[in-house]
Amino acid sequence: MNNIYEAIKILDSKEKRAALRVLFTKNPEIEARAERVIPTCEDDEEIVFYFKSLLKPAQTKIEITDAFPEGLPHMKPLPLFNTTGSDWEYQPDISLKQMLKIPERKRYSGIYENGTYLQPKEDDPLQAVGSRMLFQLLREEMSLNDVLFRHEVPFPMSVISLVTKHENRDMKDITVILVVDGMQELIIHEDNV
Repeated sequence: MNNIYEAIKILDSKEKRAALRVLFTKNPEIEARAERVIPTCEDDEEIVFYFKSLLKPAQTKIEITDAFPEGLPHMKPLPLFNTTGSDWEYQPDISLKQMLKIPERKRYSGIYENGTYLQPKEDDPLQAVGSRMLFQLLREEMSLNDVLFRHEVPFPMSVISLVTKHENRDMKDITVILVVDGMQELIIHEDNV
């Protein structure tokens, strides 16, 4: 059975079938992974077990402090100036363009554009910033959707505390610069302007 939507039909509960469809709809990465896993299952019982493991309740999300007890090393962000604007012919000063392309040291870039826009399941903009900060640290290991699916949504200070813990620094002795691009994506109502 290669089609995951055909495989879903072997589950005995309408609720579980619907929950899997929603999971795959909201998380294309998980759907793609499931499409690769299903053909490797030996029988229907193994498929059912796999699907049920995908549907474990939200408490299976891991607190970032538990997932990374030793903290996380800071990962350099992409340059500030790496979007379509960097190709504009009318950039007034070439030195400004070059300066903006240099990554700032220990800078976090919470970007809501280029595929990391506010997701329907994200209802707290501050935690959305925290998720993107965590994603920046883990971007070589997982996608933003994986971060949102696997970990309790962190606040920015929780992510910063992971880095300070890894570097044996005191939170009182650090300076953090947070650059948030695409802030207009956070505006839900016109009253918020």
